[in-house]
Amino acid sequence: MSEVTEKSLHEQQEDGADFGNFYPTHHVLLAFEQKAQADGARDGLRAAGFDDVREIDDQRMISASQHGLDTASLIAAMGSSLKMVELHNTLAKEGCHFLLVKAESNEDTEKLMTVVRKGRFRLAQKYKRLVIETLE
Repeated sequence: MSEVTEKSLHEQQEDGADFGNFYPTHHVLLAFEQKAQADGARDGLRAAGFDDVREIDDQRMISASQHGLDTASLIAAMGSSLKMVELHNTLAKEGCHFLLVKAESNEDTEKLMTVVRKGRFRLAQKYKRLVIETLE
């Protein structure tokens, strides 16, 4: 099992940074109510050829998202990404586990969601250059 560190989350923030807030461009953030659901999705995604799958447990997401909320700039507070960080923080406090998966193209995103839809998930968000798209 890979371990996501705050440093690796910060690296994701740097890629498509939104004034220091969590904005991992070309990635899909997934939330699952149970660790077993996240593990199953992770295994399915890896089997489907997704190599860049990062696991973020509830405690790590609480820490990282709270840091983002505490240090957000005024400009970031006016956009939608800060609202997403608040949502991630809430879901983590409810015990959700997360996966962050690189999916650059629309085809990659649809392939990813085909795998994820086989199970239950609470949230799926694709971070594009200027918009965060909610996936179903």
